[in-house]
Amino acid sequence: MTRMFIPGVSAFLRNVVITVACCMLIILTSVLNSLAAGKPALPPIPNSIGILGLKKIPVTAAIQLAPANYNTVYFKSGFTTGVTLQDKLENYLQQAFSQAFDELYVIRNVARDETAAVIIRVAILNSSAYRWDYADKSFGGDKSAIQTVNIELGIEVSTPAGKTLLRDKVSSGDIKNYVEYKISLADAMFGSIQDNLKAQERKMQAGLDELAPGALIAAVRNAADKVSGSQDVRQYAATVPSKKSDPKSLTTAELTAIVQTAIAQSGKGGQKGAKTAPARNSEISEFSISDDLKVMGENDVAVIIGIEGYQNLPKSEYSYDDAKLVKDYFKALGIKERNIDFLADEKATRSAMEKSLEGWLSNKTKRGSRVFLYYSGHGAPDPATGEAFLVPYDGDPNYLSITGYPLKRLYAKLGSLNASEVVVILDSCFSGSGGRSVIAKGARPLVITSTKITIPPNMAVLSATQGAQISTSSTERGHGILTYYFLKAIKDGKRNISEIYVYLRPEVEDEAKALNVQQSPSLNQNPEKLASKFFLRK
Repeated sequence: MTRMFIPGVSAFLRNVVITVACCMLIILTSVLNSLAAGKPALPPIPNSIGILGLKKIPVTAAIQLAPANYNTVYFKSGFTTGVTLQDKLENYLQQAFSQAFDELYVIRNVARDETAAVIIRVAILNSSAYRWDYADKSFGGDKSAIQTVNIELGIEVSTPAGKTLLRDKVSSGDIKNYVEYKISLADAMFGSIQDNLKAQERKMQAGLDELAPGALIAAVRNAADKVSGSQDVRQYAATVPSKKSDPKSLTTAELTAIVQTAIAQSGKGGQKGAKTAPARNSEISEFSISDDLKVMGENDVAVIIGIEGYQNLPKSEYSYDDAKLVKDYFKALGIKERNIDFLADEKATRSAMEKSLEGWLSNKTKRGSRVFLYYSGHGAPDPATGEAFLVPYDGDPNYLSITGYPLKRLYAKLGSLNASEVVVILDSCFSGSGGRSVIAKGARPLVITSTKITIPPNMAVLSATQGAQISTSSTERGHGILTYYFLKAIKDGKRNISEIYVYLRPEVEDEAKALNVQQSPSLNQNPEKLASKFFLRK
């Protein structure tokens, strides 16, 4: 038989076969990638300045902002878009640098200001954004990319006379997030490349609205840390006379104002936090119950710790008042004064906490005792391990292993007591994101993994937050939000930890939202299973 060949047909068929095979290979590779690929883990995007743990420079500083057009960042990554950060920059700078100086204010003009000891000038110098596709989930279909933003700030610190103390640049580092977008199979194969790019660009622009503020927060944190750690700035500040301790520096008008204020406040008493007393008096400051509603016995014990003023850290607002009022409530509930160990501020050192929790408490606890622990103050995470620590008065978030009190150790010590029940109330947080939480310099906020901590079944732990949330306080109420609603629940007749938790969780969540904070209390056990346990009153 004679074989017939049509010129060009054989080559055409061969090309068709090769093309089809390539398409199938692309599809197969895409499918395999979708099965094998997983999203790389990314650090959380900074969402607040938080508490930086800076050692304050004891002078007044002024921040001088550049004009708004200098603080609009332009990112180029296949497109150009502008994000104006002027208002956010001013807000973040005030939050960060108020932790670096005794007093701080903002000036918005170029005139020389001689009220402050140092002038700080800050402007956005450079910004960049880029993305890369980590994997295509299918040929066409959903696409995923990692978008990265970096912002660089220029900082200058000078004296009122114009002498430069510090001039430097700081960067946010790479702040990353995922970008998800869809391209149909038909568009991927036959659609316009320009249309597909536009779909990606719209997602990129939306991502910048979230990433740019996060990068700015990271850059401002680094700027505050840079200025606070400058030896030249500190050496100059040491030569500036303290206006607070020099009566001669006060004008007649200032002295008159001080006297008038003292006279106006003379009837309020000298209690700590008297300025917020009216709000507290109207709600939870007074509490008593009749003896027939008390369940506390002779052997029930409480340790109450409240640290508002720290040795070298920012204040934990209202923690002293919180702890003092909790002590009053526990006494009203029936716990004897001799069975309450109260540690506040400078008395709540690490050694004092160890003595109380590991010595005094074990000696006081009898068989069948109910033990209560209340803590209000800073918490902190170990950046290397993620382990959570209570921060004593003399604690240092840079050296938690030797200056902090591990949460895991706390639960182990409480669990070893010869007690029938243990109730722990923690009005603190452990992410390092702010509120009642601090973190080592240069470290980013963490999500504490509590699965490593074993809590005995006879222990109920009510915490102010979950995950990376922050525990916040209310200026209007003069208390931490968790503590306020914990005490209000008791006063309103909630009997045990289950009823208290069910009552306070929505209240805390709503009040936190009003303060533009996400805070949701947590309980280590299902509240339904605790309905017959952990009573505080009848």
